[in-house]
Amino acid sequence: MIEVALVRHGETDWNRQGRMQGQRDIPLNETGIMQAGRLAERMKTDRWDMVWSSDLARAAATADRVAQAVGVPIVLRDARLRERNFGRLEGTTLAERIDRWGPDWQKLNHGVESDRELFGRAESFLGELAGRGEGRFVVVTHGGWIRVVFRRLFPELAGVHPGNTAVSLLRHEKGKWRCLLAHDVSHLPADV
Repeated sequence: MIEVALVRHGETDWNRQGRMQGQRDIPLNETGIMQAGRLAERMKTDRWDMVWSSDLARAAATADRVAQAVGVPIVLRDARLRERNFGRLEGTTLAERIDRWGPDWQKLNHGVESDRELFGRAESFLGELAGRGEGRFVVVTHGGWIRVVFRRLFPELAGVHPGNTAVSLLRHEKGKWRCLLAHDVSHLPADV
């Protein structure tokens, strides 16, 4: 049996500003560092065999805190865990998108990675984990990545969006992924 704690990274200034980050390498802000610390405290109550992370700084810094707390010496960085590529939308707020491209900006081609392409990366990564046969793993990635996985694997939970450092617990057994916990942030103070 494989169990995966699927985690969204801590907050960045761009999260707070409502800017599309995509694959831009934006670091955690002070709140994100606090959230990563709270997440690490939560995760150390269980045994984890390995920690994986997107190779982007915000996810890697979150994963490093968790790895240190759970006693896993190495965080494995994997580009398949990166956020969706949002093309020319990266770095913009909703107001800026409307100002630049008008109210129908979503109808234009901005070079955004498709759900199919993003899920291809996710499916490759999750398939590799499932092939290990057994183990408990922490995987720190991004909100868009997690949303696509949930739309494809758990459509009944697809409308719920993961907050920063939200934890979802997935189990792979008998050839199928199941969601045991979705987007839980009970480790964070209520005002974050």
